[in-house]
Amino acid sequence: MLKKIGLLTLFLLFLCSSSYAVEYGLFGKELNITGYISQEFAFAAHSDKEVAGKYYDDPGLHSAYYTLYLDTTLWLTQDIHVRLINRLMGDWIYTMKKHNDSWRDRNFQRSNTPLHLELTPYDVIREAYINYMRGGLVVRIGKQQIAWGQADGVRLCDIVNPLDISRESLFRDSDEGYETTRIPLFLIKVDYTPVESIGPIWEPTIEFVFNPGDIRTPRFFDNSIWSPHDPDPATLPPWVRRVNIIDDRPDRQLDHNEWGFRLIGNIWDTRLTFNFWRGYRNYWDGVVPPVEIAGANPQTGTLTLRKFYPKGNSYGITATREWYSFRKIFKGQVNPILRLELLFQDDFVFNTFTGNPLRPNQKDEKDILTYMLGFDWPCWIKFINPEKEIFISGQFFHRHILNYPDDYKLQVGPYTDWIAREDMFYSTLLTRTSYFHDFIKPQILAVVDWTYGTWWLKPKIKFEYGNNWRPEIGGIFVFAGANDYRREFGHWADRDEVYIKLTYQF
Repeated sequence: MLKKIGLLTLFLLFLCSSSYAVEYGLFGKELNITGYISQEFAFAAHSDKEVAGKYYDDPGLHSAYYTLYLDTTLWLTQDIHVRLINRLMGDWIYTMKKHNDSWRDRNFQRSNTPLHLELTPYDVIREAYINYMRGGLVVRIGKQQIAWGQADGVRLCDIVNPLDISRESLFRDSDEGYETTRIPLFLIKVDYTPVESIGPIWEPTIEFVFNPGDIRTPRFFDNSIWSPHDPDPATLPPWVRRVNIIDDRPDRQLDHNEWGFRLIGNIWDTRLTFNFWRGYRNYWDGVVPPVEIAGANPQTGTLTLRKFYPKGNSYGITATREWYSFRKIFKGQVNPILRLELLFQDDFVFNTFTGNPLRPNQKDEKDILTYMLGFDWPCWIKFINPEKEIFISGQFFHRHILNYPDDYKLQVGPYTDWIAREDMFYSTLLTRTSYFHDFIKPQILAVVDWTYGTWWLKPKIKFEYGNNWRPEIGGIFVFAGANDYRREFGHWADRDEVYIKLTYQF
């Protein structure tokens, strides 16, 4: 195994040695290569053994991620190119702590195979597709990721690809658009723009996406620092001493296909999209899907639960428009961009919660309507930064469950006290700027769940040293009240971290 790692590392380093020439020729074809090598060390900033149970952090180093990333594009013709993205990622912490008694007592070594080194072909070949462009037609076939929607911090219409939430849960890539945490799928994507305009609609485009059965679900592990909490004993029947969970994931076959489309256009200076997706639910990107009882043995105190993954329809709308009169009214220099995003999901499956442990969890289906109102505004605040503008992005989310029941509650995740309220509200604020000719780039993302009073911060500072070196320092800090540790972002309120990261890009 180590020999394979070494050979692959040497191969990538050989390519990096030519980092100043990113364009090559291969049999007379244009070949573009970019990538990066990074090493990150993260340290536990807050641990609470009583709250987190077996998932609490030991003080000190708790992860040591390394990433080798290579993005290659080969242009076969002017209209056809092939793109291959390779990524080798892992965590040295499993080597560093393999003899640590506390680490082994919590069974964290069980995540060694998938998290210490992601070396399966599906992991190493992150994306691989062929792209054809001719006139108004674009066809892309292969393993890829597709970004729908525009929301930051909380995903809304971006539902085609599930997330890899095995590292830092929802927080790791939330401010950068989930580019590195989406799980790529084998998809067929077709975009067609038949004419330049139809009446007031400019660049009318239809986009069709088909998944022939490469079904993946959000990835997380029960035995790692960033795992969600175990079922709450207070919500289990009193005779239960052990819970077994069966993960009934859909098989990867054509019968389990997913599909959807988008209608895209610009009308009256507003960019609009209308989305539809028929596929498996991703379930809030971090919480386990609903369960049903698969077996119960009161004599041994064993309860067996089965996770299941129902299909459903999702309908979305996005709108983006510049607020042209803002600059004149407030005597500013740049107009803000206003954003709207709306998602309707039918027959979303929840577990029910009655508060009576003698009455087991059942299933219920409800429709959900969620919308986001946001703005992006690069503005000048002279006393903070007299030389550069400050980018500010704010968002407000409202999630409403239609026909909410009167005599029981709906759970987000089985056998937990995290209840899906009829109305849930979120806000996000992202700000960033730069100093010293873009050498120092501070940024902070704040996400608040007003319903439960849980929230989190992700501050970081990037340094752009020359053309290649990109050091970074930052942290992830999650906050929750004493009664909200198991609800929403509070699941990870005892696992704050600070990190340092060094990246060499080419």
